[in-house]
Amino acid sequence: MILKRFWKLIALSLVIITVLVTYFIYTSLVVAKQFPELTLKTIDGDKSVMNDVLLVGEYDGKSNYSAVTVSTEGSVYRGQMSFFENLESPFAINNATKLKEKYRNFMRGKWIYTGNFFENDEFVAYVAVKSTSSRLHYEDAENYFYVDVLNKETNKSNSFEIKIPGQGHYYDIVVSDVQLVNGELKVLTESNHYGNNGRYVRELMVYTIDISSHKISADDTLLVSESIEDANNWEDIMFLNDSEDISEQKFYFLQKDQNRREVEDTELETEIVDNEPTEISVVNRSFYLYDLESKELQEVTFDKEIANELLDARTWGFVQDRQVYLVYELENTVTILEINEKDLSVQSKAKFNLDDSGFQGLSNLTIVNDKMYAIGYKDDVNSVKVFVGAIHNGEVLFEGEIVMENPDEENGEHELRFYRLIMN
Repeated sequence: MILKRFWKLIALSLVIITVLVTYFIYTSLVVAKQFPELTLKTIDGDKSVMNDVLLVGEYDGKSNYSAVTVSTEGSVYRGQMSFFENLESPFAINNATKLKEKYRNFMRGKWIYTGNFFENDEFVAYVAVKSTSSRLHYEDAENYFYVDVLNKETNKSNSFEIKIPGQGHYYDIVVSDVQLVNGELKVLTESNHYGNNGRYVRELMVYTIDISSHKISADDTLLVSESIEDANNWEDIMFLNDSEDISEQKFYFLQKDQNRREVEDTELETEIVDNEPTEISVVNRSFYLYDLESKELQEVTFDKEIANELLDARTWGFVQDRQVYLVYELENTVTILEINEKDLSVQSKAKFNLDDSGFQGLSNLTIVNDKMYAIGYKDDVNSVKVFVGAIHNGEVLFEGEIVMENPDEENGEHELRFYRLIMN
């Protein structure tokens, strides 16, 4: 009797296993057909410069959508990964995802945004803001830094919370970057509040945190957007450094814009604002370089030609070791300025015309190992362009395109949007 029950249990288990295996195989086959294989096609140049690059984007089809990565080895869709695969190897979103793979216990419960993290050979640091703030009752807010520092050698972490100075002043504090300098954490933030006239004001700040004493030893304000009375004039301030970079950086680029909304007639202002898109222009744009160790903030000036181009350009800042770059894109031409850290002069200038490489528009770019990597698109939303150039001599190293392998009618109408480059 017992033996009979035993065989029934075995038979039932085999049936369940067979059903589950069949289901997962069928599901994987169905899911695989939903997403086309994407490959990086070489148009010109040496494809090996892309060996350590991961392109991150989205596939948007008629009835299915998925985040996707493309490398020289092919494409990986998040929608094709099983639940267990996602647990074992998190889908690559940004450089902080790599930390989740290496330090699972430390990364548990942390927001995967690169600006909150720092990593060098000895430590991994994480700083985030905990707040009770709301835009209606920010005067009663309590804002804290949650700090967690992992020692790689001992695999032990030091976590604590610190109350941020200026309670009731800020309604919003965002961590832009974290650095570790001489045993102290440097936390760069964008803080927002309302001025006395009710206008929006932003501050770029650096907080210094003593890890051993768990105290804030300094809070330095770098730039403040002025609270201007005129509603048609306002200021924007921002950090320009690559938000994807979680490594050591000694310098930071800052940008300050003075904006103006053109209004022809004061009496018609309400009608123009409500019914028609008004012309907004940048009337002045300033750049600053901040030395994290010396705490020195200096304005970087340019000749008239470059200054005029910068007014209408899209801008980036990059720091590689002690090399400092200001990069801007105007009318599909990318200009790279290498800035001397001591006298703030322009040491070198390189230009790349992306029109020549078939770019209709630029999505994003980065600088790594003296090379500029760029991704963009042409008028066909099914095609993504890739470009690599040497920044010191202007040589084009690679031109490529993300294409669909063996496209068929099942794929139907779709869009490819790629917006991030990750270096492996």
